[in-house]
Amino acid sequence: MSEYDSVSVSAVDLSPTANVSVIYYDAMQQTWLRVVLISLYVIIFVLGVAGNSLVVYIVAARRAMQSITNIFIANLAVSDVIMCLLAVPFTPISGLLQSWPFGEALCHLVPMTMGVSVHVSTLTSTAIAVDRYFVIVHPFTPSQTAIQIFKDRHSDRHSDLHRPSFGPHHSDRHRPPFRPS
Repeated sequence: MSEYDSVSVSAVDLSPTANVSVIYYDAMQQTWLRVVLISLYVIIFVLGVAGNSLVVYIVAARRAMQSITNIFIANLAVSDVIMCLLAVPFTPISGLLQSWPFGEALCHLVPMTMGVSVHVSTLTSTAIAVDRYFVIVHPFTPSQTAIQIFKDRHSDRHSDLHRPSFGPHHSDRHRPPFRPS
């Protein structure tokens, strides 16, 4: 395709068979614009992967950083790393080449994974909003870390192993007893 593609037609006749002169100009054919676009994508890629990986590392490595909110933020960072690894390199390449040179498997895998990453980000942001709501509405309730919640749930499982199978379960204490009518 050349820089200027044109189809010769006349603009007077408005019938469906009319000839209209159309000039197609692709700005992305200019070298300087391609260099600027690729440079911006490289900066976004490097900063996105490095910054989000650092967030995940800090939350994973430091026990004091493992609060519920920080676990959610680390989850957002993982989702952003996936997005940086998939969307940032493939989008400009396929856009500049105006085709998909990576094969049929990646043609299906990349958009699906990008969609999953967006959904994970959306659901994690919703979970952060719900967590913030409870912190604001119930400010004096002590906050738990993810490890404390895991230990509490893990200890409940062990206590269930030694509990006889008859009698009500601890999760049934808030449920009214069943009375047939």
